[in-house]
Amino acid sequence: MKKSILLLLTLMVFSAFISREATSQIRQIPELVRQSFESKYPSATNVIYTDKLIEVDVSFTDSGYQCKARYTRKGAWENTDRGIRLSQLPREVKDGFDKSKYASGWTVDQVYEVDIPDNLMEYELVVEKNTIEHKNLYFSVQGRLLSDNLSL
Repeated sequence: MKKSILLLLTLMVFSAFISREATSQIRQIPELVRQSFESKYPSATNVIYTDKLIEVDVSFTDSGYQCKARYTRKGAWENTDRGIRLSQLPREVKDGFDKSKYASGWTVDQVYEVDIPDNLMEYELVVEKNTIEHKNLYFSVQGRLLSDNLSL
């Protein structure tokens, strides 16, 4: 009986340790990433860095918008997603979506303005047909559907 209690107690302590480690950063965020982010978004608030092993995601608030920027571990900026409302989509993008096969039977769940290098912009619409079928739709500023990736 004592062995069972001791084993149970050991498993509980080990489980608590593992779950704590799973939610904390394993490594330090590279200083180059911090410097690059702070240079690009000096007025950002609520900044949270997340190490994704080969890249770093930075979640933050900027001018009232929820954003997420992605950087290489060497500090090179890759893109920034800014959550917007469906009503804020440019008319061309809204028209492109309305003409796509996803306009009927699919619901727009989330909308992002995606800033990418070379001053380019794309729009991502996360749509769902049911609780299982989700897609990430990427549109150009002209409203052309660029890709429709399966979403988890």
